[in-house]
Amino acid sequence: PSRALKYPLDKHLYAQRHLVECCFSKLKQFRRVATRFEKTAR
Repeated sequence: PSRALKYPLDKHLYAQRHLVECCFSKLKQFRRVATRFEKTAR
């Protein structure tokens, strides 16, 4: 609301970008789980 000039937004492109960003986030989380090593030998 405080911005004087609003830039045009392509909603379809924004949705696609959001999908890609979410996919990378999920991949990073899965990598964290898959490569987790136990610190102690239990």
